[in-house]
Amino acid sequence: MSLPNNLSAWLFEGLSPADTPRDKGMRLYELGSYKQALHFLQAPDAKLDDEALFVLGSIIERDPSAMLVSIEALEHSIKQTEQADLKGPESELFIAQANSQILELQNAFKAQYMTHYQAAAEQGNIDAMLRLGGAVWNERAALQLDSGVLKDDPEALLNMYALTKNTHWLKRSAETGNAVALYLIAEFYDNSPAPSNTPVDMHVHITDSLKASALGGYPPAMFWYANRIEHRANFDLIQLWRVKEAQAGSVNAVARYAMALCGFNGDAEHNDLDSGFAADELKGFGLLWLISQIEGREHDPYDVQGIVQRLSKNLTLEQIETAKALAHDWNSEFPLVSEFRMRACLV
Repeated sequence: MSLPNNLSAWLFEGLSPADTPRDKGMRLYELGSYKQALHFLQAPDAKLDDEALFVLGSIIERDPSAMLVSIEALEHSIKQTEQADLKGPESELFIAQANSQILELQNAFKAQYMTHYQAAAEQGNIDAMLRLGGAVWNERAALQLDSGVLKDDPEALLNMYALTKNTHWLKRSAETGNAVALYLIAEFYDNSPAPSNTPVDMHVHITDSLKASALGGYPPAMFWYANRIEHRANFDLIQLWRVKEAQAGSVNAVARYAMALCGFNGDAEHNDLDSGFAADELKGFGLLWLISQIEGREHDPYDVQGIVQRLSKNLTLEQIETAKALAHDWNSEFPLVSEFRMRACLV
């Protein structure tokens, strides 16, 4: 299998030259470039551990397009046969065979990704065990987590929550300082406030949990904490966490920071009204250009590609090259590493 040759080397900033296709595939997966990641993870020399096997299965599962095209053609043929109102053994046989082919296609597609989940689970991957589900795998996951739970291991406690959905384990993980657990605690109380607490108490509890999660280094918590209503117009705090979030390598955080520098919600001088960032169009454009170079991102909530195209029309070639140089300097120090998506078993 040939690997993509149009990927910029800077995408792998922070990885050593000796890093394998597996490592590059995992980086691209975290950045949301699933099809490009698939090329690396399916490479002959990709050494797949349990985490990479799970990711490979999830990438395959999320794109059933080829199967759906074939199924759509078969369903169309079935519909035409039924509308023709042809009775008799030949038409009934055709419909039965077409339905059988549809089932075969569905089973064949499922086998493609389930094989990888199975292999990952056999190697002890908790996410794969939970994806496979069922009494056997759930019991095996619980047994594997038992020793960590007894030691109050933060990740084991969080995984017990993923397995049971019992908030007892989520709270215990949060008490150890697990940043993801603290974020989920804030989310839980934001969506399902406890009736025994006053709205004020709950608001404070959510804010405190988010602050602890942000201090623990979790970018989504940094974003939410900076945007709490009590921080509105506190530009020093907002800028502190917006920059920290971007420096942590969050793709969407860098996009938001860049748009603020470009004055997307700015005053007459293009200074950002929400965060107070002073306008810096070249740096902002450079960071947006950097993100636009991640080919094949499945989800781009800010339409970075479109923004870059529009902004570039108002810049000279010299300005664009200066902006790109600024972006490369940024990425050398703060590489883009992830979209920081929540694990599916925790949603």
